[in-house]
Amino acid sequence: MILLVYWADLKTICVYIKITCTPSHGGKTLKKTAAFLLCLALAGCEITVRATAPVTIRNGLGGWSIHYVQFSRPGVKGWSGDMLGPTEIIRPGASRVFNVPPGSAGIRITDSDGDTYTLMDVEITEEGFTWEVTLEQMDLEHRDAPAGAAGHPVTILNSLDVTVDSLWIYITGQDFPGKNLLEAHGIPSGEEFILWVDQGLFDMIAVDARGRTLAAYNCPVEADGFLWEITEHYVEW
Repeated sequence: MILLVYWADLKTICVYIKITCTPSHGGKTLKKTAAFLLCLALAGCEITVRATAPVTIRNGLGGWSIHYVQFSRPGVKGWSGDMLGPTEIIRPGASRVFNVPPGSAGIRITDSDGDTYTLMDVEITEEGFTWEVTLEQMDLEHRDAPAGAAGHPVTILNSLDVTVDSLWIYITGQDFPGKNLLEAHGIPSGEEFILWVDQGLFDMIAVDARGRTLAAYNCPVEADGFLWEITEHYVEW
């Protein structure tokens, strides 16, 4: 149970209470909790109980286990710590349920090989959300590197007069953009960014320093790679 306490000076304090009841002492635990809530009420506090929703992560990675599960929230920089236990993993074919507040969230998975899988702007309803993680959803920067036989270079050349701050590249037909590939750095004007992917059709979306969205769709990555020169022509809004 998560309690949000609003004091008269509008400062918010979050109190996390985990209630575990057993036949032998469950009543005592509930009485203590009730007494705690009564004290808060007498102190003039407004108490709001925030509901949680089940998020199910199912491992569809074949021979790789899931070792880390992290969440993010809009307006909060970075990712949470690992939501699994210190020695816990999600083995192939297994599932794990996490109880999180409903709303928009990001989810990042790391497998036993260090590869990551990311969903952004997931809308978690009160009924919950289920994600079966598959190899096809692997973040692009973890796919075959230059030394890999199946890797092909995608070059992003910034020909705008401002920095490109964000970039998403994902397989055409997928309904999620995955991870922002420029989390750590942007692409300054006149410079390029290269990543290596498998052959296929990809959609590419960028956001520049002015907040404009630029997009190129059905981009064919072939044996010799692909070049996207970002110009004013690709501005969508």
